[in-house]
Amino acid sequence: MESGALLPDNMVADIIFRHIQSLPTGSNLIFDGNPRTVLEAQLLTQKCPVDCVIHLDVPDEVATQRLLHRWVHAPSGRTYSNEYKPPNRVGFDDITGEKLMKRADDGSAERIHKRMQEYYTKTLPVKQYFIDLNDLSGSDNSYGSDGDVGHRTLPTVHTFSGTCSDGIYAAIKEFLTERYTLHHMHRNVSLRN
Repeated sequence: MESGALLPDNMVADIIFRHIQSLPTGSNLIFDGNPRTVLEAQLLTQKCPVDCVIHLDVPDEVATQRLLHRWVHAPSGRTYSNEYKPPNRVGFDDITGEKLMKRADDGSAERIHKRMQEYYTKTLPVKQYFIDLNDLSGSDNSYGSDGDVGHRTLPTVHTFSGTCSDGIYAAIKEFLTERYTLHHMHRNVSLRN
């Protein structure tokens, strides 16, 4: 991680699948930052349904500045930025008062640049994989070859662009709330009929 490289695909997939297997059947999940490679996406779609893919489109300069100024409360994952979202007390978490830390992979523009290159060569193609999955599916709108995975709705790909986290977050929240509230209402109606 300190070098800015990604973990091996099979290792990431094994960790995720072990966690998925420990959840109750029918659980809904949101993967944040995964899959990171096309192979991980292929492994994921073989084992579980993917309903929606959200792609964040943020200019490199904005992302670089955010990462350079990011501080993290490691136990909770809360993040702060001295420029954008500073903690109430510099260097300390607002909730616990514990010290904040700098992630090793946020430590320099060089490391961040390397991560961005990895993103463009390995992660951005994941978006195209899901677009292609829809394009190649034919008319039955399903994917997978075994009985447990086939005949699922294909994932839709949605891009949210901007330079302000609050604006992007608000748009994603509105989209997900509308999409899954209506989806849940439709499921309840379907089950009654």
